[in-house]
Amino acid sequence: MNGIKNLKRVLCLHGYGQTGNEMKKSMGAMRKSMRNHAEFVYIDAPHNATKTNKGEDYPVGETHFSWWNMESPKIWQDLGVSVVHVINVLNKDGPFDGILGFSQGSAMIPVVLGALGYRSGSEQVKSLASGYENVQGATDKETKKLKDWEDDFQAMMKSLIPHVDGLNKDVGNFKFAMLFSGFMPGRKISLRLLLNDQKFNIPSIHVTGKADDVITNKQSIDLANNKFVNPNFIIHENGHYIPTSTEFTKQYIEFVSKL
Repeated sequence: MNGIKNLKRVLCLHGYGQTGNEMKKSMGAMRKSMRNHAEFVYIDAPHNATKTNKGEDYPVGETHFSWWNMESPKIWQDLGVSVVHVINVLNKDGPFDGILGFSQGSAMIPVVLGALGYRSGSEQVKSLASGYENVQGATDKETKKLKDWEDDFQAMMKSLIPHVDGLNKDVGNFKFAMLFSGFMPGRKISLRLLLNDQKFNIPSIHVTGKADDVITNKQSIDLANNKFVNPNFIIHENGHYIPTSTEFTKQYIEFVSKL
């Protein structure tokens, strides 16, 4: 571990189909520029990615990981495994000052922050008792889907609560978040975990590209405005990647230096 005073430790979550090492390499210029300000720690997601973003099979012998797979019969089960994986990393290698994600890794950030609030005795856990709420005007088919979603949500959260309760003291308290090409996971993925008015009251920076043809600016901006208090934005002219040139690393350094 770097011994520089006030060095921020940042947990990094890669995008779909990547590995932690690939993300580390892609951030080489950023790591060099920020070496006196942040230590970036990279991990692999716990699932093998099943298809490329174009729906094609990956070549045999290549390694590609994911935080969830859209082809999974119950995607929320993938998500639950991924949250437990992150919690285990926090217990083993924490504490971390910040959390950083790219694309699907960025979408994991609100999921992780939301799940960490489900400690026994918390208001979030108490809210589980309310269960399914009837929606006026819903058809029988819609009502069944809502009830099924609620059953799945209850199962997911009840499986996660013991892991959240077992989290070592102070290792799950992130002080800031950095999201690149972020988006809000849909209800099929995170059920109702994020369908509430809760906003995460930590400094956050949201970086999105105007030419990003994978995650739109609107998706990234909506995530920021809906789930974070006073989000900071960097909107660049390019596509789906983490900008690491001096123009941008200066802004990242300014952001973390204020924390």
